[in-house]
Amino acid sequence: MWLKVIFAIFSVLLIAWAIRIISNPGNSETGNSNSQINPDNSERGNDITRPVPEPEPEAIIKLSEKILEFDKQEIDGEGSQFKSITITNTGTANLNITSKNINNKEFSLGENKCDKASIASQETCEMKIKFQPQTAGDRQAKLTINHNAANSPFIVKITGNGVINNSQYQPDLAADAIDFDIIPISPEDRFRGTVKITGRIKNVGLGDFQSQQKEKIAELYEIPLGGKPRLLEIFSVQSLAAGQETKFSYTREWNSSSPAEGEWPPKYELRIVIKDNNLSNNIKTRDGSDINDLFRRQREY
Repeated sequence: MWLKVIFAIFSVLLIAWAIRIISNPGNSETGNSNSQINPDNSERGNDITRPVPEPEPEAIIKLSEKILEFDKQEIDGEGSQFKSITITNTGTANLNITSKNINNKEFSLGENKCDKASIASQETCEMKIKFQPQTAGDRQAKLTINHNAANSPFIVKITGNGVINNSQYQPDLAADAIDFDIIPISPEDRFRGTVKITGRIKNVGLGDFQSQQKEKIAELYEIPLGGKPRLLEIFSVQSLAAGQETKFSYTREWNSSSPAEGEWPPKYELRIVIKDNNLSNNIKTRDGSDINDLFRRQREY
């Protein structure tokens, strides 16, 4: 009877031990769960909580535009309206703008508040740029901004296009001057002689003058005191390049001791007669008294 009870108890203990071994494979006869290394503890001992260091203050630059594009502008014109670029400091330290420049003089910096500025955290400054092309076609430049942030320098690409204003590139024939040259009849008689009256015409426009055939462009007149203009010479030309000058002459006898020429000399007038957009330079006048001055100087020598 007692043997059966002892055997039953032993069997229950044996079964319990077996179940424990199966459910806890890390435990064995040679050790128990307390012998495992606690992951929260190590040879270093218990962890000590250390403070996380604060990051160093730094400036961070941010621009409103990385590429600035201008509309087409006429070359040698007034140029574009100003365009703005805003610089923002998104960092925690002051952003210092040390220098800035544009590598193409067709793009210029206008009034701005970013000139060697110190921009506080979360503050901004603004710079303005203008485009005034001098050459036709695509124009490019780089705006370089030097600063104290990590990515210095910051470069902004700038583009624009210059176009020719055809109305500016038109010929403009001008009555440029009237010249007098004298040849006395003899060294003894220095009151009388021959006068050459020369009219000079210049194309002061930016475009060449071209005609399919020779075209009358100028007339030279003599205007007596109180009298009507008298046509002396007509001048025709087929072409005259921009900046080029041409001339034509009329020769007549002169007596600086006579009343008609000495006392009341006529005037001379050079007129541009071809259709012209600029009327302000189409007439040149010179008084004949300047011829008498030339004869007088001859007598004084």
